[in-house]
Amino acid sequence: MNNIPFSQVRANLAQLIQQSKQGQPIFISQRGQTSAVLLSFNDYQKLGNQPQTLMQAWSAWHQQHIQDLQNETDDFQPERSQEQGRDFSW
Repeated sequence: MNNIPFSQVRANLAQLIQQSKQGQPIFISQRGQTSAVLLSFNDYQKLGNQPQTLMQAWSAWHQQHIQDLQNETDDFQPERSQEQGRDFSW
């Protein structure tokens, strides 16, 4: 993680915006501490669209892959031993 001082960010903002558009986040520091991150708008939107619960994440995944799931013909059938189980007593 590269921290760029705020003074350098002001001087090179156009170049840093171009870097962020290429998917490289820019970490901005003030007084030696990271205080902000410059992201592309596309990356920012991805952050806002994150599901908040496991059920929402599953539902989003399901909606994205529902066509593949409906076309699936290979049913899962686990192999199970047909042997008699071992003896057991209390």
